[in-house]
Amino acid sequence: MAEPTIKYGFAITKLISPVPVNGMGFFIFIRNSPIPNAETIFMYYTYILLSHKDNKFYIGNTNNLKRRFKEHQNGLVRSTKCRLPVELVFYEAYLNKYDSIKREKYFKSTKGKYSLKNMLKNYLLEKGLKI
Repeated sequence: MAEPTIKYGFAITKLISPVPVNGMGFFIFIRNSPIPNAETIFMYYTYILLSHKDNKFYIGNTNNLKRRFKEHQNGLVRSTKCRLPVELVFYEAYLNKYDSIKREKYFKSTKGKYSLKNMLKNYLLEKGLKI
């Protein structure tokens, strides 16, 4: 039997010795709950913010998207505090930190910026922004 993986919120919890529930192989529990034989694997995020002040993107990565977005909104990030307000317009989740960093670097490249604008084309047009 393959080892099941459960997605919940900002983490994936993987059982070390799986025991099927109702013969389905699925497990339901809350992250950080005291479950024997469980370990939590954190997700890493590459995210894109759009500044409403200068209509430019900010590209970053983090292992806690909610916390990092609040830091941006509260002016605690040097790169965006003069560009507030910002809006989260895109993010991707990864199991590996270096995959997230690699994707961030790609989005910062010329080809990546072109791809990003193409992926968000309809949203940017809706907002009346030039692409």
